[in-house]
Amino acid sequence: MTQPDIVYVVRPGPNEELRYSLRSLSNLPHGRVWIFGAAPSWVTGVEVVTVNKRPGGHGAAKANLKAACQHPDVSETFIYFNDDFFVMQPHDSLPVMHRGLVAEVIDSKKMVNSYTRASRQTLELLKKQGIAQPLMYDLHAPLTVTKAGMLEALTLCPSVMYQERTLFGNLNAVGGEKRRNYKAGRTHTGWKSWPFLSTNDSTFTSLPVGKHIRSAFPDPSPYETDPPPAKASREPRIPVRYHTVGHRLRPVTA
Repeated sequence: MTQPDIVYVVRPGPNEELRYSLRSLSNLPHGRVWIFGAAPSWVTGVEVVTVNKRPGGHGAAKANLKAACQHPDVSETFIYFNDDFFVMQPHDSLPVMHRGLVAEVIDSKKMVNSYTRASRQTLELLKKQGIAQPLMYDLHAPLTVTKAGMLEALTLCPSVMYQERTLFGNLNAVGGEKRRNYKAGRTHTGWKSWPFLSTNDSTFTSLPVGKHIRSAFPDPSPYETDPPPAKASREPRIPVRYHTVGHRLRPVTA
């Protein structure tokens, strides 16, 4: 059975989270690994489609994802990863996971932030598509998608502040099982038993969850050359605000 490729959308920067995310792929059967955006110098054995290294954010990420969906060599079905997603337990295949109803997730939030605003906009868009009670597929964990289905979801986004995973999951009726959000923040407990984890720059470098992830994957993966620095870098990664995608495939070498 052919395994799906894995696609990362990556910003420029040192990115030690990506190193350990790649190491965690040992827990998940997969085909080729792709990086759309920018790859650190230590990456090897990965197919990389580069972009102009300009500042940016959500717009660049969605443009990179669109480029992956349009690339002829990426498998039609692929697993969509962020560079701060970690597979903490062995899996025979990736489960389909959601957080429950989008409306319920919004109601559970104690404060309004960009995530909540994006959730509300996504909910309204899906209602206009005739989906009365859409499910939330943005739970900070990888998701298996199809190129055609994700392109449809991205085409519907009138701006960058929409949740493309949730759009894809509902437009394609992927179903799945209800799970928790796997983002480990400063107040979360019990994350040592979670099958997936997600961090941010700060929590990965300075909180116990980051140490736990690094301890879980001490051995280099086939996707790295230079060893990690003695101390995880606190240097912020540079976001990508806009770019021109070059559909030039090149393997990264040591």
